[in-house]
Amino acid sequence: MADAHVIDRLIAACTDAGVDPEVAFGHLDDMDVAEYGRALREGWFPVGHLPLFMRSLSESISAGRCLCSRCKAERGRP
Repeated sequence: MADAHVIDRLIAACTDAGVDPEVAFGHLDDMDVAEYGRALREGWFPVGHLPLFMRSLSESISAGRCLCSRCKAERGRP
Protein backbone atom coordinates (compact mmCIF):
# COMPACT_ATOMS: atom_id res chain seq x y z
CA MET A 1 0.00 0.00 0.00
CA ALA A 2 1.55 3.27 -1.11
CA ASP A 3 2.02 6.04 1.44
CA ALA A 4 -0.39 8.31 -0.46
CA HIS A 5 -3.09 5.65 -0.18
CA VAL A 6 -2.36 5.20 3.54
CA ILE A 7 -2.54 8.96 4.06
CA ASP A 8 -5.89 9.04 2.25
CA ARG A 9 -7.20 6.28 4.54
CA LEU A 10 -5.92 8.06 7.65
CA ILE A 11 -7.52 11.34 6.57
CA ALA A 12 -10.81 9.52 5.88
CA ALA A 13 -10.57 7.89 9.31
CA CYS A 14 -10.07 11.31 10.91
CA THR A 15 -13.13 12.63 9.09
CA ASP A 16 -15.18 9.60 10.13
CA ALA A 17 -14.07 10.07 13.75
CA GLY A 18 -14.65 13.83 13.78
CA VAL A 19 -10.94 14.51 14.28
CA ASP A 20 -9.04 17.37 12.65
CA PRO A 21 -6.57 15.64 10.28
CA GLU A 22 -4.08 18.51 10.64
CA VAL A 23 -3.88 17.95 14.38
CA ALA A 24 -3.53 14.18 14.02
CA PHE A 25 -0.89 14.42 11.29
CA GLY A 26 1.03 16.93 13.38
CA HIS A 27 1.76 14.00 15.68
CA LEU A 28 2.54 11.36 13.04
CA ASP A 29 5.82 11.19 11.16
CA ASP A 30 6.75 9.43 7.91
CA MET A 31 7.72 6.26 9.76
CA ASP A 32 4.31 6.13 11.46
CA VAL A 33 2.57 6.37 8.08
CA ALA A 34 4.84 3.66 6.64
CA GLU A 35 4.10 1.36 9.59
CA TYR A 36 0.35 1.92 9.31
CA GLY A 37 0.62 1.02 5.63
CA ARG A 38 2.47 -2.15 6.50
CA ALA A 39 -0.01 -3.09 9.24
CA LEU A 40 -2.95 -2.50 6.91
CA ARG A 41 -1.31 -4.34 4.01
CA GLU A 42 -0.43 -7.34 6.20
CA GLY A 43 -3.88 -7.39 7.81
CA TRP A 44 -2.52 -6.74 11.31
CA PHE A 45 -4.75 -3.71 11.72
CA PRO A 46 -8.23 -3.69 10.13
CA VAL A 47 -9.10 -0.56 8.16
CA GLY A 48 -12.39 -0.37 10.07
CA HIS A 49 -10.48 0.31 13.28
CA LEU A 50 -8.74 3.43 11.96
CA PRO A 51 -11.48 5.89 13.04
CA LEU A 52 -11.34 4.51 16.59
CA PHE A 53 -7.58 4.86 16.59
CA MET A 54 -7.74 8.43 15.28
CA ARG A 55 -10.25 9.33 17.98
CA SER A 56 -7.99 7.76 20.60
CA LEU A 57 -4.98 9.63 19.22
CA SER A 58 -6.91 12.89 19.35
CA GLU A 59 -7.95 12.25 22.95
CA SER A 60 -4.35 11.40 23.92
CA ILE A 61 -3.11 14.62 22.30
CA SER A 62 -5.77 16.68 24.10
CA ALA A 63 -4.99 15.06 27.44
CA GLY A 64 -1.24 15.56 27.07
CA ARG A 65 -0.53 11.82 26.80
CA CYS A 66 0.73 11.72 23.21
CA LEU A 67 3.99 9.80 22.85
CA CYS A 68 5.23 11.40 19.63
CA SER A 69 8.75 12.81 19.73
CA ARG A 70 7.48 16.41 19.55
CA CYS A 71 5.16 16.00 22.53
CA LYS A 72 7.75 14.14 24.57
CA ALA A 73 10.30 16.89 23.87
CA GLU A 74 7.77 19.55 24.93
CA ARG A 75 7.32 17.68 28.21
CA GLY A 76 11.09 17.40 28.66
CA ARG A 77 11.27 13.65 28.11
CA PRO A 78 13.63 11.79 25.80
